Amino acid sequence: GVTPGKPISVSCRLARQGQSAVGHRSVEPQFCALTKKLAAAGIAAQLNDDQLRFALAEPTDKTLKLACPVSHPWLGDVAITHVGLIEGVKTKALIEANDHARRVVSGKAPTALATRAKQQLTNTVSAYFESLIGPDDLQLFSRPVFGGRAVIAPALDLKPDQVGLPEEMAWSLFGPQLSRSIGTDEVAQRTTKATKALDKTMAKSWVVVNRAPSVLPTNLLAFHPVRMPGNAMRFHPLCCPLMNADFDGDQMAAFLPITEAGQREAGEKLTVKAHLERDSSVVRLFCPRQDAQWGLSWASLTETGCEAIKKIAGTDLTGGDEFITQQSLVVAMRNILDREGADKVIDICDQLQRHGIELARRSGASIHPFAYEAMPVHIAPDPVTYDNWMACYDEMRDAVEAMSDYQDSKIGPQLLSVKSGARGNMHQLLNGMMCRCIVDHHGGLHYFDECMLSGISPKHHFITYVGARKGIARMALAALPSIRSVYGVAEPAGPTGYHVLARAMRSSNPGAVFARAAAIKEVDPLVDIDSRLFVGLIDP
Repeated sequence: GVTPGKPISVSCRLARQGQSAVGHRSVEPQFCALTKKLAAAGIAAQLNDDQLRFALAEPTDKTLKLACPVSHPWLGDVAITHVGLIEGVKTKALIEANDHARRVVSGKAPTALATRAKQQLTNTVSAYFESLIGPDDLQLFSRPVFGGRAVIAPALDLKPDQVGLPEEMAWSLFGPQLSRSIGTDEVAQRTTKATKALDKTMAKSWVVVNRAPSVLPTNLLAFHPVRMPGNAMRFHPLCCPLMNADFDGDQMAAFLPITEAGQREAGEKLTVKAHLERDSSVVRLFCPRQDAQWGLSWASLTETGCEAIKKIAGTDLTGGDEFITQQSLVVAMRNILDREGADKVIDICDQLQRHGIELARRSGASIHPFAYEAMPVHIAPDPVTYDNWMACYDEMRDAVEAMSDYQDSKIGPQLLSVKSGARGNMHQLLNGMMCRCIVDHHGGLHYFDECMLSGISPKHHFITYVGARKGIARMALAALPSIRSVYGVAEPAGPTGYHVLARAMRSSNPGAVFARAAAIKEVDPLVDIDSRLFVGLIDP
């Protein structure tokens, strides 16, 4: 046991770095690093028989003898005389405070100075302990070896289950495998034989693609890699919504599972097909969008176009509306998923994507430079008050929503885009093509006759800029919850157990959790998945 108030020397028996093992599995290096830090704080963490035992122990590693006993930062009724020194952790302040306290105490300085020096040492030890162990030390992380990163670019010549890897990345990822099968020299020279072997190996392999931040269940997708020229990673447009990505400079990382089990798991659980089979709601993220969606909606306004699309899908996609909408498309694809399976949905969506892009290209539709001239005539609010403006805005919105001339060269394409769900919304359409009322940074209301498309005045621009900056700031503060809400994603699950490691993983001060466990010699049975992953005990 621990005697309150009695000076003791504390450290830890460590699992040797990278040497401890349970069965045939080595203990995770991150866990070994944690036990080393715990040792410096006087906390023993001994792994035996799939259980983690905590206790206080005598020092065995590099330690600093304190000038006088101080209270343990996490165990107020325990006094410590030694502290372990960890390389890479700031120890300079601790050593200096200890040297100063030793000089003061040994020099028989006045009581006030001695008391101040001891208090400074106590505070420094406490700060050292806080910097020693934090929440980041309980986070799971690893540096992947077989991975690469590149900016993504579209490629409709790929299938939805393929990703195009830049040639240099392909050789780097698969070169070691080829070297074992056909020889290092062949790979180094990139001979015809090596190139054929590379393409063959890639065609039967899976790579896992990720775009950070990973806020969606589909942010990890497995694809068959295809070697392609250039420096960009080629990506099928249908898969962009699954990863909350687009082609404006977004980067993605590709990782190669190097074990048979990893390859098998990627193919069974992380492909687009696997996600669709596991969760039918994913189909809403896989349907054609934006330009492709617009092209389908545009063509469905005519009987000929509608029949051509129906021939591809095997069913009517309008859902009874006058044209195809994003909602009617999702409903149709979900019905096909239920009836005919994920492969059929993937094939149909791929064909519709290509057909929709071609239809949009052939239409020649764009933004007319004088589109605002086609908007309904409105009367400016008088006086300019919030209530008057809202009444004016509601009237304008209702008038635009009632418009249905999609063949109008000035406003038709944009009207169809908004109403079909291909891109934009009614608020954005009104803001871009009609008058605006803007609240400045002082809360004042300003009315402007000009619209964004016709050109705005310097005053209009300034007020818009300030408001946009404030909006971006608000969005940044609430970005993750908002994204999760939009995509219907729950908060990431954390450790739910109540044993030592699980409690420490949830704590903002995990060192104190470990210290209390050590004081009562608590044993963690390592039964929850997060704790076992951290230690390295998960069965293959």
